[in-house]
Amino acid sequence: MKEWAVEGGRLKLFYLMREALAPLVEAILLVDRAISLAERMQPPPLMGQGQGQQAAGVVRLFPLFDPALSPRNICLFASAPSPPTTVATQE
Repeated sequence: MKEWAVEGGRLKLFYLMREALAPLVEAILLVDRAISLAERMQPPPLMGQGQGQQAAGVVRLFPLFDPALSPRNICLFASAPSPPTTVATQE
C-alpha cells in the first residue's frame, strides 16, 4: 500500500505541474506561430528601390471568450498582404 501512496503523490505532483505550466506553454506556441506567420508574410523588397514599400500582412492574437470557460480562448488571426498594384501613367 505504501508504494501506491508514493505513486499517487508523484501523480498528483505531475498533474499540478502540468496544470501550472500548460498556459505558459500554450502562450509560447501561439506567439511562435504568430511570429512565423508574420515573417512569412513580409513582402520582398522592390527591385532597385531598397526596402519594399508594399503592405505587409496582419497577424493578431486576441481572446475570443472568458478563459474560465476554456484555456484555449485565444484566436490567431492572419490576413495576407494585398498583391501589389501597378499604376498606369499617362504620357
